[in-house]
Amino acid sequence: SRRASPRVSPRVSPRVSRRVALTGAGGLNIVAHMCTLIIGRDVLVPGSILLAANRDEDAGRPSDPPGVLCGTPRLVGGRDRRAGGTWLAVREGRAVVAILNRRDRSGEPASPAPDHRSRGSLVLDVAAAGEEEPSGSVPAADAFEPLRATAGDGLSRAALRRAVTALAEARYAPCTLLFASPQACWLMTLESDEGPRFEPLEAGWHVITHADLDDAGEPRTARLGRELAGFKPG
Repeated sequence: SRRASPRVSPRVSPRVSRRVALTGAGGLNIVAHMCTLIIGRDVLVPGSILLAANRDEDAGRPSDPPGVLCGTPRLVGGRDRRAGGTWLAVREGRAVVAILNRRDRSGEPASPAPDHRSRGSLVLDVAAAGEEEPSGSVPAADAFEPLRATAGDGLSRAALRRAVTALAEARYAPCTLLFASPQACWLMTLESDEGPRFEPLEAGWHVITHADLDDAGEPRTARLGRELAGFKPG
């Protein structure tokens, strides 16, 4: 049988502001405004990536619609007018890098810190990672060589090395960073005052909000996970 061509099919939705009840059954806190990312790996055909995203956390934050963010390599995505970064960048139809803010257990976003670099700039750095970088030139990334199995080879591994190096060069507020390509998908989770955690994304549907990947304790994640279970796009 003929092997399907790898493809990345991102869908970048405009910001949507919705209000829902802040307290559910049993006093469970529900965050009304938060970004959401849905990833479907190999759910269409082998080697396919489906991505659905909203930018819902701060509807008043100014941004530009999707456009060219960088010419070489060509990156396309929306741009945050306040800090200059992006929340989602598509690289030449080969890969997608996206970021979501993480919140503490109270559901509140991390307080702004003047000594922290914009998380949107981290997306640009990782999405533009150079594939020809000599392995011995980035000591901070070399310490993460055991993550080779998570990152794979080529662009995916170069992107992971760039993420690790960026974290060594500057401080960032808590976030979850996704790298997704037909060849490899991985997730980086950064908490306050802790080192990053990396994990691969297996085939299937995944949901991320302000909490952990596929977190059954986060209401929106749990609901979307149930609705996506067994779903196959036509």
